[in-house]
Amino acid sequence: MTLAPRKPRIAPIAPAASSPGWTPIWPTLSDDAARRAFLDRHLEGWEQRYARFLATEGASEPPGDPADPPHAADFLLTITALAARRIALGGDAS
Repeated sequence: MTLAPRKPRIAPIAPAASSPGWTPIWPTLSDDAARRAFLDRHLEGWEQRYARFLATEGASEPPGDPADPPHAADFLLTITALAARRIALGGDAS
């Protein structure tokens, strides 16, 4: 049995790369300290969003596709990926 790749269920924070005027942020960050601060802010935001999702039993995140609503795992995968990136940069955690 072959599983199809999983599509994101949560709307992205930033516009798609093909959006007019979109500029990738990561390359513009001056150093690892700036990258750590960026990741710390995003981790905090996603953790708050996840807490709100749990508290509202999913009502805080409208589904992009009604047949495929967001799940807690979607948040946890995002938070885990951001945390792994943050750990890889090292330094003090904020």
